[in-house]
Amino acid sequence: MKKSILIPLIAVLVVVGYFYYSNQINVRLIVPSADYKKAEYIISGQKTKLGDGVFTYFGNEVKTDLNKDGRMDTAFLITQKKSDGALWYFLVGALNTADGYVGTQGVLIGDRISPQSTNMNTQAGKEDQIVVNYAVGSNPSVGKSLWLKYDAKDKSFGEVVQNFEGETR
Repeated sequence: MKKSILIPLIAVLVVVGYFYYSNQINVRLIVPSADYKKAEYIISGQKTKLGDGVFTYFGNEVKTDLNKDGRMDTAFLITQKKSDGALWYFLVGALNTADGYVGTQGVLIGDRISPQSTNMNTQAGKEDQIVVNYAVGSNPSVGKSLWLKYDAKDKSFGEVVQNFEGETR
């Protein structure tokens, strides 16, 4: 009876371990580049480079020290054209290291949007937040902003929720 439970359990652990390990390999084997536009980035767990026929440099650059190492890094938007014609926008960062630029994981800003500007938050105590402003759809009068903060440990961006009410206790 114990063998019948043990074999499927081992099989599940092997499969989970394989997917976890293979994803970690993709993230760790990023090779530094002298040009941040030629660096490798991680989008949806997969390594990619700009100009690969799928991802394209858009711009809206922001120069800042993302990982607090004293070097100026660059955050900017890239696009991915989908088979249905939709254009998806991602924010990525290029970390300036002694060996060259190393790309971060990208965060999806949206599809069917019109990016307006990308800048650093100027509010006191929030200077490490990147603000991406964009119009929704083809209507430029409907503007939105997305506040993002870089997490050096995960090499990724996370959304900073604005006016979060949360719990009071």
